Amino acid sequence: MMTKTTIQAVSDDLTPLEVGHVAYACGWTAAPTPARLALTRCFGVDSIKACLAPPFVGGCEVEEAGWTVPGPRFLRHLQAGGMGLMVSTGSAYQYDLAFTFTTALCRRHPELAPRAEDIDRSVHELVANAVVHGNLEVASPRPGLEGFDAYCKALDAALADPRRLGRRIEVSACCADGAVEIAVRDHGAGYDIHDVTRIQVEAEPRQHGLSIITAVSELAVEDGGRCAVVRLSLAVP
Repeated sequence: MMTKTTIQAVSDDLTPLEVGHVAYACGWTAAPTPARLALTRCFGVDSIKACLAPPFVGGCEVEEAGWTVPGPRFLRHLQAGGMGLMVSTGSAYQYDLAFTFTTALCRRHPELAPRAEDIDRSVHELVANAVVHGNLEVASPRPGLEGFDAYCKALDAALADPRRLGRRIEVSACCADGAVEIAVRDHGAGYDIHDVTRIQVEAEPRQHGLSIITAVSELAVEDGGRCAVVRLSLAVP
């Protein structure tokens, strides 16, 4: 039977009442425990790195207007002794979230070192998909200069939309049974993985996107396409 880790929610810029509300919504606690989760209004690159290092197990950006409860994979990974990070789309786009998260994960679990490159590649692709295609709702570029120009204009318009920039991106991971499981979740409209794979192949036949992920890991999609879960064996293939 899995032993659940008790998570303490802590914050330097939220009121005790706000921390208590978030902790209650997620089944965490405000009482001291060895596993701490940082809550903040806005992360910077240094504070992201800090919350991914012990004694912290991750962190969440909390909106002024309310609280977005993380998905079940995020909560499950933390309860199983893993780590997680939930940030706005704006923060995820501004900072190298994939590299920072992967570096912290491998530092916490040295046994992942032989798969570090595959983990980084998978997380990078998943975060990019979640940010651009999920929360920002920008489709993949079509072939040719006109297609790329249309893509850039759509991306600029999306980045100027506070509603889409405020949507959350969740990245979490947990090691168990000789493998690491990583989940990336967005709050967009979702997608059909078979349609996305077909469109990517038609747009550009070289290996990229989801095909890069499936080449090095097992991939599953949940929550109507909003949550992608990869599982990588610790043994180098």
